[in-house]
Amino acid sequence: MKVIVSDDGSATAWHEGYAESYHSRFGAVSESQLVYLDNSGLTARLTRGMPTRVLEIGFGLGLNCLLSAASARQCQTLLRYTSIEKALITQRDWAALNYAAVTQIAPECAPLQAMLSNPRENHCVMRDLNAFTQLTLHTTDATAFEFPDKAFDIVYQDAFSPSVNPELWRPAFLERLYPTLVPGGVLATYCVRGAVRRALDSAGFIVEKRPGPAGKREVLVARRAE
Repeated sequence: MKVIVSDDGSATAWHEGYAESYHSRFGAVSESQLVYLDNSGLTARLTRGMPTRVLEIGFGLGLNCLLSAASARQCQTLLRYTSIEKALITQRDWAALNYAAVTQIAPECAPLQAMLSNPRENHCVMRDLNAFTQLTLHTTDATAFEFPDKAFDIVYQDAFSPSVNPELWRPAFLERLYPTLVPGGVLATYCVRGAVRRALDSAGFIVEKRPGPAGKREVLVARRAE
């Protein structure tokens, strides 16, 4: 795995198989913060003291999770974070990112690193990342996962792009994410492709473009009707 230092000083990595980076080279932390925490409403919910349940498609490097957990700690508000990842990063590769040097998320890094010490396929592991955040990590194929109805307030759709990871962007898969959200729940994603927008719209979502982070003009927010 090749580590890349992005423009905001935080690390991302290059996936050799997909020939894509996990996060934006213009700023890994800043991209995650805007696209997922802010656009999904997580930051606002936690600030208001609202316990929140997040589902993430694509754990990747764990950065979205770490930032979300850090926000829950800072707001002293409960967060239940469920993530699905078919090919979990190894502890050694994750340590090379040196996320513990990022002050904002440093307290959450040790428990996450311990969690990555024994990755197994088709496995579920739970761990408290801090006093307010419980992470449930499923090492399985998201297309085969049984999503419970009305179980999540927020979905982070953060798979690799449709060009290289098409199965997680097909209409049949995106349709399954609608009922797992509570009414009024929000799906946030970086991908604004027309086919993805149309699939989300067909699934019942109210789809909205938002200004993107540095290097990306627009991103998407999709809301389940109240």
